[in-house]
Amino acid sequence: MECKKCGKPVKKTDAFCQYCGTKLEAEKKETKTTKKVEKKEEVKQEVVKTEVVEQKKSGNGLAIAGMVLGIIGIVFSLIVGPFAFLFPLLGLIFALCAKGKSGYKTAGIITSIVGFVIGIIYLILGVFVFSSLLGLAGNYINNYSYASPYGEWTCTSYPSYSYKNSEETTLNLKYDGTYIYGPKDELENNHYSGTFTYTSETDKNEKYSGKKFFDIKAPVTEYINQGVKGSTYGKNLNMEMQLINDYDEAIIMFYNTYNTYKCTK
Repeated sequence: MECKKCGKPVKKTDAFCQYCGTKLEAEKKETKTTKKVEKKEEVKQEVVKTEVVEQKKSGNGLAIAGMVLGIIGIVFSLIVGPFAFLFPLLGLIFALCAKGKSGYKTAGIITSIVGFVIGIIYLILGVFVFSSLLGLAGNYINNYSYASPYGEWTCTSYPSYSYKNSEETTLNLKYDGTYIYGPKDELENNHYSGTFTYTSETDKNEKYSGKKFFDIKAPVTEYINQGVKGSTYGKNLNMEMQLINDYDEAIIMFYNTYNTYKCTK
């Protein structure tokens, strides 16, 4: 060490400078105080560095968790659609809560947002598909349910003008738009068949309010008589059908003959 006054070298154990006689005790105290201050500053700096490192570790942990959840959200959104919203939501929360800036945090935010967008797209598509299915279901119920002319009907003559016939007949209006009609026990060798269309006439008049009426157009494209094909010229089975008794029964009248039948499914 050096003397503060003359600048000449002195020993740490000397109480006075041997050159100028200056007391050296104050110098020692000042040196010790300076060293203590320097040590405190070093300790503070180490504490600050440790805290920064810990914060970075903590931030990176949340950011990594957010990124992983975001990726899981994307995968699950592609598989189960909007039902995977929980994963990108948690991923976004974790990523936003992560302190500082890092690539993990940015990746977590991006992947979570992408997962949300995919989920929303799937939700929109799901609503569209669901509404379409509801529409198809409505059409099915309207066209093919019990409140429709479709099905296999067993018919017997019903009093109408002078026509009476005790023979049972079968009228099968199939879902594919084809029909077959003839004597119940001889349908294979004696029948009319073809395709048909119908229109619904609900509440046809006040007297029959609430009933179901169908106007059925059924041109004959095949006529089999005793197992032999006959001419179909001028033949048709155009008819009107009225559903009754909770739609389990029907009254059918053929327009060309005015023959009327009461039918059950």
